[in-house]
Amino acid sequence: MAFHLTGLARAASAAPQTPSTTPSRTKSNEEYERKMPEEKFRMMDLEIGLLLNRTWQPRRFIMTRDALHFAFSRDDNEIDHIPLAEITNSGIMKDAEHGGTRASFSGPRRNSVSLASHGLYTIHIATENDGYNSGRVYYLQAESNEINDRLLLAIQENSKAARKRKASRNIWQVSFDSFASFVGLPLLIRSMYLIQRAQRRLNEWFNSTPVQAFVIAVISLNFGVTILQTQLINHESHSGSESDSSLWDRLNIAFVLFFLAELAINAFANWYVPFVSNPWNLFDALVIMSSLLLALIPGQSVGLKTSLQAGRVLRILGKIEIFKTIVNALAIALVPVLSVFFILLLFVSIGEPAHVRCPRFDQPFTSPFPPLTILAPL
Repeated sequence: MAFHLTGLARAASAAPQTPSTTPSRTKSNEEYERKMPEEKFRMMDLEIGLLLNRTWQPRRFIMTRDALHFAFSRDDNEIDHIPLAEITNSGIMKDAEHGGTRASFSGPRRNSVSLASHGLYTIHIATENDGYNSGRVYYLQAESNEINDRLLLAIQENSKAARKRKASRNIWQVSFDSFASFVGLPLLIRSMYLIQRAQRRLNEWFNSTPVQAFVIAVISLNFGVTILQTQLINHESHSGSESDSSLWDRLNIAFVLFFLAELAINAFANWYVPFVSNPWNLFDALVIMSSLLLALIPGQSVGLKTSLQAGRVLRILGKIEIFKTIVNALAIALVPVLSVFFILLLFVSIGEPAHVRCPRFDQPFTSPFPPLTILAPL
């Protein structure tokens, strides 16, 4: 939108040169790099004149639901903004009515300059003293009085709506604070903070090298006890008395309780997403809970118990990093290997049945060298 500054500059230069009380605003590079709001949030986007240091300057003006944004002409980097909820007063200034601005805008932060140019009147915007703009008063003009009217109406309506939203948020905040202090929510928040701090410390302790080495040693000891139990039970000269069976059961329950405590500590220290998103934790939970159920259910066969006890040693694969890396690599390679196997299976299945001498479809899979059957037609 085109904008004429000749008349504005002439009016500003003719104004009395009284010291400006508007505070200077120096902006850092970070502030200049802040982008203007996206187009979908813009309610108005036009070129205006802004009175700065007693001189009219061209500025890009964008209005959103919550603020007025300013940038250099045809630029996308914001240099200043006014929160609509902090606008205390806005209106139109006409020199013909007020004879200048000193009479109607007297105060420590307001200029007394002639604001009329080419018959245009000026929009003034006053802000809160304790707000973002520190009580500064802004003077701006559009290219026509018709646009000035629409601009002023939009500013007044949106600032009124923004103040209502701010007041509503303040009411809800006061109500929430009162409710929180009544039901003891600060105590609950404090308790959650203490729980999170305990989780962090417990996680550091559980994943430390000495603790993990001790867990690996217990898993290895359990595996050794299982081997010894199997050898003694299967030995021909061993009687397999009831007292021996009770001893193995007590040892098994002791190991299961230890592993259950380890699982509980791991779950608490990494709850929730870090724990359930780790496949090794899920594998540990499956093995330990299966062992617990088997230990609590009487009448199970000794072979099933020893097999499950021996399977606990697989948990070491998730405790030692090099083993974990090997298993993960094998899991990644499993899908390509299965794909190759499927392709070979297709070749084997279509090779021999197509031959006249082998009408049976299952014969390629029962022959001594099934892959060579695809060469029979040759």
